[in-house]
Amino acid sequence: MNLTKINLLIKIFLLICLTLILPTETVYATDISIFVDNVPAYSEVPPFYQNDTLLVPARLVSEELGATVDWQNEQISINSGDCQIVLYVGQNQADVNGTSQNLSVPPQIVQGRLFVPLRFIGETLGAEVLYRDGKIFLYSTNYYGALHFKSGTIKYGDDVYFIESGTGHILKQGQSGKSELIIDDEALSLLAVSRSGLVYTNYRWVFYYNFATKKRIEFYQNNDCFPPYAYSYYTDNGNFYCSGYAESKIAPPVSNQKYSDSYYAIFSIDIDGANKKEIFVEELNCPIRDIKYRDGWIYYIADVSVKREYGINYAGGSVNRVRADGTGKQQLSGDHGSYYFTEDGIYCKWGYNGESRFWRFDELD
Repeated sequence: MNLTKINLLIKIFLLICLTLILPTETVYATDISIFVDNVPAYSEVPPFYQNDTLLVPARLVSEELGATVDWQNEQISINSGDCQIVLYVGQNQADVNGTSQNLSVPPQIVQGRLFVPLRFIGETLGAEVLYRDGKIFLYSTNYYGALHFKSGTIKYGDDVYFIESGTGHILKQGQSGKSELIIDDEALSLLAVSRSGLVYTNYRWVFYYNFATKKRIEFYQNNDCFPPYAYSYYTDNGNFYCSGYAESKIAPPVSNQKYSDSYYAIFSIDIDGANKKEIFVEELNCPIRDIKYRDGWIYYIADVSVKREYGINYAGGSVNRVRADGTGKQQLSGDHGSYYFTEDGIYCKWGYNGESRFWRFDELD
């Protein structure tokens, strides 16, 4: 063997040794926001990346998803219903209901906290894990099972959170049927609820309220661009939809009234107030209200000014829907329409001057 080959083998050997000896690069993700069921999850010690895998404190995500965490010496047990996960500090193997599974990065202790791979834990516990615009969203089966409650009432676990009519206060009702005051505010809409807190709106702000600290964080101020009577919100996959004055289309002035000449639009905004996007402009040039989302469609009522036989002008809402990307608008009812969601379908009601109709939207594509 000549000297050149020997030198090459020595270099390869040294490179392998260095790869085994040098620690894996750790990059702290201080700018990453994590949301569980659209409610922020906070940690004193930031998550970090290792080998392109994001690790988070074990309790941060597990307990938010309804699991219990038991850490004894080098063994971690995470339990949720029929799902039992056993991990070991420093080992790339995990047991899920007795079946061994490989981990890209092992659990490890950092600053006295136990860190585990986020995607592995989230998906094993049945959650959907989504990455978008520097944010991570985890959605539990509890969240998807309660989507139809989202207009003003949210069921989370055995509790129901709702806005009290006439006061705007947010109450919680448990299995006993007794109601408990959670937030003394004039709330307009509930957006999301998780184990640690909830997100709601009043007439000016979007708030996150923490159950443990009983403090709230202001996410987004909306009074500058949305008229009070056009507020409509509904959350889905990390954002909320709202109506307001269109930014891309302005109607020519025809009167001295401040708002009468404005087109209205539907906006999509991240639940923490970022990434506001105008996704649809209502060509009827009328206010948009009662926005809800289901199965890729945004439903809303367009308050068209209607002139009747008595010569009186007043709002007559037609039920409409448009895809989440702003395309494919369909009008589903005539004037004076209303709609609501149930577990088994979407229903529409039309009524005027003693006449009425009632039907389901099952046959719609």
